[in-house]
Amino acid sequence: MTGQWGLAVTRAQQLASAALTVSDNNWEYTGTRDVLAISLAALGRQNAGGVEAVTLGSLLWHLSRLDGGVRQLAASLVGEDLALSTDTDPATVDDSSDPVIATWLWLTRTWPADPHQPLSKERWDGMTRGLARGSAEPAIVVCHQLAVDAVCHALEEELHRPLAAGTEVQGVGGDFAGSIGTVIAPAWYFDDERQDLSCGPLPHGYEVQLSQPSADNTVNVIWRTAALQVVLDEEAWEETHRSAYGLDSWTRAERQAWVLTQRHIGYHADDLDLYASGASSTPEAVSERDERWLPASRLLALAVWRAARHEGVLIDDVDLARPLWWLGGALHERLFADPLPAWDPAPVLGSWEELREREDELLEAARRIATWHQLRDLHDNHALRDTKGVCSLQPPPLLLGDRCRDLASGPFRDGQPPRWQPAVEYATKAVASALHQLHDGEWNPQAQARQAAAELLPTLQAPPDLPEVPAHISEPAWIQRALRIGHLRATLRTVQDHHKGETELDVHPAQPLGLAIGLVWNALDDSAPALSGLEELWVQRQHDVARWERTHLPHALRTYIRALEELASTLGTLCFDLNTGHSSH
Repeated sequence: MTGQWGLAVTRAQQLASAALTVSDNNWEYTGTRDVLAISLAALGRQNAGGVEAVTLGSLLWHLSRLDGGVRQLAASLVGEDLALSTDTDPATVDDSSDPVIATWLWLTRTWPADPHQPLSKERWDGMTRGLARGSAEPAIVVCHQLAVDAVCHALEEELHRPLAAGTEVQGVGGDFAGSIGTVIAPAWYFDDERQDLSCGPLPHGYEVQLSQPSADNTVNVIWRTAALQVVLDEEAWEETHRSAYGLDSWTRAERQAWVLTQRHIGYHADDLDLYASGASSTPEAVSERDERWLPASRLLALAVWRAARHEGVLIDDVDLARPLWWLGGALHERLFADPLPAWDPAPVLGSWEELREREDELLEAARRIATWHQLRDLHDNHALRDTKGVCSLQPPPLLLGDRCRDLASGPFRDGQPPRWQPAVEYATKAVASALHQLHDGEWNPQAQARQAAAELLPTLQAPPDLPEVPAHISEPAWIQRALRIGHLRATLRTVQDHHKGETELDVHPAQPLGLAIGLVWNALDDSAPALSGLEELWVQRQHDVARWERTHLPHALRTYIRALEELASTLGTLCFDLNTGHSSH
């Protein structure tokens, strides 16, 4: 038990330290930590995976049984009699020096309550105390709610951008439809049979303070997440979209929904192999896209737009599971409610009313698109091996923007190479050809080429170092590697512009360096859709680097970044050899 007890104490320390701002030499911190440690150790005994496998939901369920729940748990550690006791004399207890027993005896002892005794450290075993200083109650009673709060704090830290305290929300269903209130904190629902949190997206709901008391004078209520929506500042929300994407929210939703749809049906206008086979332009294929998939994509876009408005987030920040609430889920009846975005007849003819008339036949297709991408993401990205650190047990949500970045880094359809591969291979061949010509004496570069290579070399050789990351990460983080691609692209363009009009820098087969730089720039520039938005997401991150990378850097994007890094390294070799007069190998 000693090993498991040590793990329980360590995990309890982490939970208590994250929620409390006090030190180890503090009475309420000690009580909170010990309540959590006893609970974790007891639950670890019930779990095949031990303490490390105890979920926060299970811990919260047992702590929510009040202090009796902790005493019931403690019975498996200290015995039933001791678990129910208070103020037991250690001298009467066998193994009172055992750390588990000693912890329990401390938790269940009472404290001096003499009003004439000074409130000093000596009164509490030399520890500071700020909570209920005049109370004689044992720590298991006084610190119980602090332990609950510590677990709730940890659960909230697991969430992806929960509604902040003070956010103004409006009820959209049930008895409180139309009511206005402000968020107090996330709320959790329990599954008593599983003795854990209920299944489903987290948080389950929010505690809300109503701006006007209800008919029965209720002020604080619990609303399920689906039963409330953020009160939007419409103008500011749209301006945020224009600033981030150069588009209004509805146009962004339509474009991203079509990206999902194209990958699902294996069609893309840039897929030259598909056009060469003639499969994309048959009357049947064109009719299927026009009659089914374009309208279904618009229906999905409407659900995405609704979900973004519901939570007051950008279109790209919508959890891809959320649109299903409007596509046959809890909020289905509100899919076509006002306001509706302006109808664009290109590429879908008709109107919102006509689309609504076809809703039954299109609903299944729209849902299929969203669920297909969720399942593909689970298959492709469930185990990211090269993410630094230990990822959270709470699986990160699949955001629309992340999925679209993933798609921009992958193939147009199954069984095909990544869409970026031809451009990278073409540029790689151009650089390799320039190296070959240089070393074989077939190319005699002049001052213009050598000067341009000298200007490029420092950037090509510099390791990724921006933005700054926590000191414990010794190697370049993925965000640094991703942003370096943009820096390389900008540097290549600057050098091209600086030497514009110089023959040796022409992007032409007769000019080895000019062709190499031009094709490498093209390959780097193609990565913009796959890398867009990452810097903003990094600035807004809530979680540690490991979880951020797991959420926003899928396998396909990592593979893409590696390929571009290798291409840039090869160009760096060419520039080095141009400046030294000999091979760097």
